[in-house]
Amino acid sequence: MREYLRHLLSAGISLQDIITPRLAEVDQLVIKSYFAQAKVLLNKHDFPQCRSLLKKIIAEYPDSDASHRAEKELSRTVSISVNYYQQIADSNFHPAAKIGVPQHKASTYYQKMFEEDKTGPKADVALYYWARALGTEGKVQQEVQLLQQHLEDFPKSKCARRLCIF
Repeated sequence: MREYLRHLLSAGISLQDIITPRLAEVDQLVIKSYFAQAKVLLNKHDFPQCRSLLKKIIAEYPDSDASHRAEKELSRTVSISVNYYQQIADSNFHPAAKIGVPQHKASTYYQKMFEEDKTGPKADVALYYWARALGTEGKVQQEVQLLQQHLEDFPKSKCARRLCIF
């Protein structure tokens, strides 16, 4: 080891010249690992953990290609999670077929769908059906509050027109 260090010193090579490329290699491996983990989490529908990992890339490697890629992936996870939550909620919402049966699972997923993207293109649908599902659980006061919020937030929604008919 001493001979190696003496050789480096005699050749005029600085430690920075040696460490900098190796550090870049390590960073690339770490970034690759983070993206792989984020993909697994996304496939497992663990959206909060996936977003947390992508935010970690952005924080640890600001203004880098990895950071820009993570930002794009972060925005993509919102639409993926909204679609996933809607799929689960819709498949569990059957108030006409199951009169008097609380639609709790649907309520939970419509709520997640709404909270994921409160101003997104599917927010009005999520809020409306979340309210309706709460009504099947006997939570009428919460249902009315959400329906009022729906009318205020989304006055041009097709769902809002349904509310005016009833």
